[in-house]
Amino acid sequence: PLQDGGHRTLASVEGGKAVVVETGVPEGFQPTQVKDLPRIEDTLIVAIMRGEKTIVPHGDHTVEPDDRLLLFATDAARDSLDKLL
Repeated sequence: PLQDGGHRTLASVEGGKAVVVETGVPEGFQPTQVKDLPRIEDTLIVAIMRGEKTIVPHGDHTVEPDDRLLLFATDAARDSLDKLL
């Protein structure tokens, strides 16, 4: 399992122009609403996975420690994903 901000590329889209990435939320992360997370250009949080539950997030949903996030990002934005959490 992904922990402490680890990233794993799950899929490449359009010949590598975009990626689907799973990232782990660190254990000590302060719970934060999606709308209050840092904005990363060309990146979307498409799902919050919490245990057996999958949440399609809106701005008021909260990201919590040990969640896993499913992100869609351009390949150029991939290097900025560490700034999200």
